[in-house]
Amino acid sequence: MPIELPAATQLGPVTLAVADVERSMRFYCDLVGLAELTRDGNRVSLGAGDAAVLHLVEEPGLKPPPNRASGLYHTAILFPDRATLARVVRHIMQREYPFTGASDHLVSEAFYLDDPDGLGVELYRDRARDKWRWHGDKLEMATLPLNLPDLLSTADREFGQAPPGTRVGHVHLKVSDIEVAERFYHEEMGFDLVTRYGDSATFLAAGGYHHHIGANTWQSKGREAAPPGHAGIRELVIQVPAGATQHFTDPWGLSVRVTSAAP
Repeated sequence: MPIELPAATQLGPVTLAVADVERSMRFYCDLVGLAELTRDGNRVSLGAGDAAVLHLVEEPGLKPPPNRASGLYHTAILFPDRATLARVVRHIMQREYPFTGASDHLVSEAFYLDDPDGLGVELYRDRARDKWRWHGDKLEMATLPLNLPDLLSTADREFGQAPPGTRVGHVHLKVSDIEVAERFYHEEMGFDLVTRYGDSATFLAAGGYHHHIGANTWQSKGREAAPPGHAGIRELVIQVPAGATQHFTDPWGLSVRVTSAAP
């Protein structure tokens, strides 16, 4: 029997293994705007307000993950409104840190870049749900050019720190097999299938969201996870309103923890 995920399900903080935590903090704090919340040895928690968004675990000597391996495609950091996204994007542009892409997905506006370990990061904001278009139980999403001047025009002041409400909106994974991913995240973990792109990508969510979990085989079809010694995702957290903590491991060795949301 799959887990029953309530409509209020969200993702909690993501744990990333990185080679140099100070270098990573310059990216996630100075550029993205997260703040250091706690530090314990080689582990640093970063967040917005008093809520954790990322846990960084330093493992010196880690290499960037190989492209053709299962693992993290990107961690998607959701900002609470369009003006905040515009401010952080303008801030990063002013510091000449390169983006790898930007897209209008109909349900959201998103920017893509890589952190210093080569881990993918998405920065995005959601459109209001009443603007989303459903066809039966399938949500219409697309990858369209983004109107950058229009978005930047909403940046009403300089960017400071990421405001409270900033959180991990979804995690997109590279997997070896889409059907295997759906058996775990849909049949076992209880996420609904929201939409699928042929046999190469799937998007799953709870509560009618566009996706909490994405999975694709664009670079990783038939490939196992990277061997030890590479930076990458170590744990994702699924937060539900109440219930006992449960631990799972996905087919590629990723720790998945279901836990009650912090009050």
